[in-house]
Amino acid sequence: LLDAATGQHDDPVPEGHRFHLIVRHVDGRGPEPALEGARFVVPMPLSVERLRLRGFNQALELARQLAPGKTEHGLLLRIKDTEAQSGLPRAQRLRNVRHAFAVDPVRAGLLAGANVVLLDDVMTSGASMFAAAAALRSAGATRITGIVLARADLHPDDAPA
Repeated sequence: LLDAATGQHDDPVPEGHRFHLIVRHVDGRGPEPALEGARFVVPMPLSVERLRLRGFNQALELARQLAPGKTEHGLLLRIKDTEAQSGLPRAQRLRNVRHAFAVDPVRAGLLAGANVVLLDDVMTSGASMFAAAAALRSAGATRITGIVLARADLHPDDAPA
């Protein structure tokens, strides 16, 4: 974990594991200001197929815990079942999620002028987060803040030389 005040890093995940947890604080306060200022907290949606395989949407469960009164499940839709992002190079991730998200047209008016928190469990390159944010912005959201629980290591093809 990264302590924003001291800059000290304490990685609780054993060596060789692909994921590590990070906490990035805004002014040392954590995600609370973004959550408090948001009209909606929107969990990253899963495709119907992936939801059927998993049995639950982990981003939705996180959103319900962080902001139970603001969580808007179903506002953002995953309209394209894509290959899993893990293990893909960044360029392929970007292509993979192009046009994968849309806002529910019946509820799109709710986003006009809204501050939104987009919540996901894990982020690697940010391709899914950016594609989902683009769909929210095109529906009228004026400010979108992304919050993720964990950050995965970049694909070796994307790592700086």
